[in-house]
Amino acid sequence: MTNSRAGFTIIELLTVVAIVGVLATIVGLKSVQSRDKALRAGMVADLRTLVSSQEGFFSANRDYAGRIGPREIPGAAGRGTAALGVSPGNAVTLRYRSASGWSATVTNSRLSAPPRTCGIFMGQASWSPNRAVTKEGVPACY
Repeated sequence: MTNSRAGFTIIELLTVVAIVGVLATIVGLKSVQSRDKALRAGMVADLRTLVSSQEGFFSANRDYAGRIGPREIPGAAGRGTAALGVSPGNAVTLRYRSASGWSATVTNSRLSAPPRTCGIFMGQASWSPNRAVTKEGVPACY
């Protein structure tokens, strides 16, 4: 009498489960890294948009704005408001320096790993929000 059993052994099943677990972990990590990369791209885009908004404000008022908001409000000596729509989750901080420059930072609490802050400045290099931000008008994350 022959006994032929078809199926998988417990060792084979455990091996498959372990491999699937490792692959799922790798895919999950890549997903988080991709999300962080997209969030940082949004942060940099907000800073570039702020540069355009500030330059438009300067063209109209011969001064930079000291605040940001949903619409432009004229004002001198940093009391004006530059129009800026901020990406979801981003918090932008604008620091008026003088009629010749400003600096800004943007953070996003949804980032899972550093860098969590990006910055930019216009004007003197000493107005840079961080040592990583070295070129005027060019955003950098740190």
